Amino acid sequence: EDGIRDTSVTGVQTCALPISSSGQVEVVLSVRSGQEWVEETASTPVAALARLEALVSGPSANGQRFLSVRQPIAVLFRDKQRYLLGMLQEARSLLGGTDVDAAVRFAASDATGRSSIAIGTPGQDGGRSRWSWQHIGSAIRFYTPEERSRLLGADIRKAPDAEYGEWCAEAYDRAIASGEPLIDDIRALVMRKTGAPVESRYRRLLVPFTGTDGQSIVLVTSYFTPLQQTA
Repeated sequence: EDGIRDTSVTGVQTCALPISSSGQVEVVLSVRSGQEWVEETASTPVAALARLEALVSGPSANGQRFLSVRQPIAVLFRDKQRYLLGMLQEARSLLGGTDVDAAVRFAASDATGRSSIAIGTPGQDGGRSRWSWQHIGSAIRFYTPEERSRLLGADIRKAPDAEYGEWCAEAYDRAIASGEPLIDDIRALVMRKTGAPVESRYRRLLVPFTGTDGQSIVLVTSYFTPLQQTA
């Protein structure tokens, strides 16, 4: 991870650090606690995953509403996720240069309705980019059809859950900075304008593009997994 410790960030960052020539690793979790980041170290990846599961088992109770773990692209082959692999392979054909309209057509052609397109506009005085959606997949259940229509072209942070929008915008910034597809396993509790919050667990693929006019474009597509029920 990039090690950001910004006070506006909510969530967990992880990194694996080699500690011996035997190939053993320890996993460092940076966990947001109130207004501070607290480092926790797990002796094995299994222990780290157990700690993450504990953190996300009650996101509304412990304040960690958005948690993510970076994954290598190899997990798509390991888990035989043909949908994400197919989207990645097709999207890569656009990496040589595309425009927003072509990117939107590509996302809209996804029959599953899981793909969205976000574009970034440079901030004033070199500040952070302003991200907006140009296409929102119909299967994204965080929003009603009316909300999806209203959010097109609007600042992502004007979503019903502004914190979730800000968290997504930070991920898109990282994708553009990396210049490479990013895969994260995510668990999120997203607030809605009306009705109960939506808790989701999903694997997210971000594919960054640079448009023919220099525009920052990110393809966002996800594979949702069932939540484990707790007693």
